[in-house]
Amino acid sequence: MWLNAKLLGLLALGLLGGPIAAEAGTLYGIDDATRTLFSIDTNTLVETPIGSTGVSSGSFGDLAYDAASGTMYWAAGRDNDNLYRLNLSTGAATLIGNYGINDLFALAWTGTALYGQSPNGVTNGTVYTINTNTAAATFIGTNTVYPGGLAWNSRTSQLVLLQAGGVSSSFYKINLTNGSATILNGGAGFVDDNDIAYDSVLNTYWAADYRGRLFRYDATTFARTTILTGIGSVEALEFVAVPEPSSLVLSGICLLGTIVSACRRRMSIACAVG
Repeated sequence: MWLNAKLLGLLALGLLGGPIAAEAGTLYGIDDATRTLFSIDTNTLVETPIGSTGVSSGSFGDLAYDAASGTMYWAAGRDNDNLYRLNLSTGAATLIGNYGINDLFALAWTGTALYGQSPNGVTNGTVYTINTNTAAATFIGTNTVYPGGLAWNSRTSQLVLLQAGGVSSSFYKINLTNGSATILNGGAGFVDDNDIAYDSVLNTYWAADYRGRLFRYDATTFARTTILTGIGSVEALEFVAVPEPSSLVLSGICLLGTIVSACRRRMSIACAVG
C-alpha cells in the first residue's frame, strides 16, 4: 500500500496550517514623543506598541536592520550621538558606543556595512560608515542633500536617501565610495522629517514622518500612496521580512516525508504479520 497524491496534499495542508500564505513583513518604528518601539504589520496595517527603549534623549534618528545577524541598530539622532542595539521583543536599547556626530538622521545596513548621513558641515549631507562593534565613524564624503532617511534596496544594490522637508522631497542614490548623491526621482511630495524603509517583499519604499503619516512608494515608478495617518511622531522606520515561504514549505515536506516513511514501515509490518 502507499499514500495517494490527494492524501499527501491533505496532509501537507494540515502540516503547514492551511494554504501557503503570501510573503509579508513587519515595519518597526520609534515614536519620538515617547521614545518607544512599535510595529506595523504590512498586511493588516495594525500598529502595535512594543515597549520603551529606555533612552530619553535624541530626536529624528534612524533604524537599520542586519537580517543575517538579526540585529536592529538605532542611531538616536539629535542631542544623542550614540548607536544602540534594540530588542525587538521588548524595545529595550543596549548601548554600543558613541559615534560623535551630531544630527546623524539617516542610517542603513547594506549587507556589509552600516552607513549614516548627517546634515553637519558646509554641505547638507556628510556620509559615514559606522563600526557596528564600537560605533566609531569613518568619513566617506559629502553631498548637498538634507537627509531624512536611508534604506538599502537589495534588488538594485542601491543605498537610497529620501530628502527631508521642503515643498517636495526627492529620492537619491548614495555612492558608497565617496558619498555623492544622484537623483532618482524628484516628485516624492512633502514628507516632514521623514524616514524610509525598503520592503524587499513588495518592492516598495515605506516612508513615515513626524506628522504621523505612513506612505508607500512604488520602487520603480515612485508613485506615492498614503497608507495611514495618526501613527504618532515617527522618527525612525525599518522593514523586517518574515521567513520565505520556500523554507516553510521545505520544512513541511521534510516532516511529511518522515510521516510517509513511518506509515510505509507500519504497513509493511502489518502485512508481514498478517
